Amino acid sequence: MPTDLYTGLLLFAAGMVAIPWLFLAAQLVSFLFSRLGPAVVRPVEEGAVTPTYTVLIPAHNEQEVIGPVVEELVRSASGEAGILVVADNCNDDTARIAAESGADVILREDTTRVGKSYALEHGVRHMAQNPPEAVIVIDADCRVGPTALADLAAACIRSNRPVQARYLLGAPETPNPGFRVAEFAIRLKNWFRPAGLHAMGLPCQLMGTGMAFPWGVLMEAEIASGSIVEDITLGLDLADKGHAPVFMETAHVVSTFPQSGDAAISQRTRWEHGHIWTILSLAPRFLFSAVRRSNPALLAMVMDLLIPPLALFSVLTGLLGTGAYLLWTFGGSSTPFFLLCAPVAACAVLLSLVWNSFARDILPWSKVWLVPVYIIRKLPMYLLALLRPERKWVKTDRSGSNP
Repeated sequence: MPTDLYTGLLLFAAGMVAIPWLFLAAQLVSFLFSRLGPAVVRPVEEGAVTPTYTVLIPAHNEQEVIGPVVEELVRSASGEAGILVVADNCNDDTARIAAESGADVILREDTTRVGKSYALEHGVRHMAQNPPEAVIVIDADCRVGPTALADLAAACIRSNRPVQARYLLGAPETPNPGFRVAEFAIRLKNWFRPAGLHAMGLPCQLMGTGMAFPWGVLMEAEIASGSIVEDITLGLDLADKGHAPVFMETAHVVSTFPQSGDAAISQRTRWEHGHIWTILSLAPRFLFSAVRRSNPALLAMVMDLLIPPLALFSVLTGLLGTGAYLLWTFGGSSTPFFLLCAPVAACAVLLSLVWNSFARDILPWSKVWLVPVYIIRKLPMYLLALLRPERKWVKTDRSGSNP
């Protein structure tokens, strides 16, 4: 291949890879600067009127966890709030336990349309008979902060936009050491990055749980997408319609990784394969729509979406950087190498600062060596994304989990 053509291709590839790294750097800088101001406080005043809302829980064979979750939500709910569980294609005691714990329960039996988005659509159709002002989606294995439901409902009605709570996953009580890195990755994706976007006045992705919607906005959405990352698809669709999600850091939703290592891998495979194929299949369409309609909120969400899972992104960047370095070493241009290295080095420094200040409790110095091991162990997952992508919704095995 002629050197000029090789240089041009590497320069183009380096530029395309550098853009997501730069956007990630901007998120991290914004997050760090936002910590320099006053602490984030609960934005809803005590005694404020809470709109009517319904907590919608899609559940498929969740008998191990659904009882305590519903009981806690009943205690946390205020005023005329309702709890609605959609027992979706269940063959266990999910429906009975949820009803005994205080929820309204409806059944859905449809083995041809399988997935969380179909369960959500079924629940929304049921609520249409007597719609609340707001709908809050909570997964069957999640716990919420004491004021999270009221805060989310009030915020989504006040802004007339979807509102996303801070959703974190913790490691099991006796975790595999790799869970420490996974927990940091979740904290980065679901807290640091969206908080940085919020500090810049930009929207965030929806995360599948801890999502609040004004009823009228939800009616504009295509809920039953059939996607295994229905949250990302729903958020982009609503942003395209002018209702980009807002991040609410003070509303907390938490869960734990599955106890089983195999179940955790299955869960991460579903998320990351969905993310990768959403980039490939949806990002071009929404990017074109954002530019055509001059929609900066949607553009910001697409830019955020274009940041792949960081383990994969690091590997791809390393391979491209190696090619750019070899070009420079053999007398070619050094521009592709430095174009790539500058934003990556900036992100490395920023990630170190964020980790040191906000994640050493879960990933201490003594466990940092797990990061490269974590990346290497995920390589087969990414290879499968190309050869045999996971495109169907698969229930996470939570046997033995402690949400």
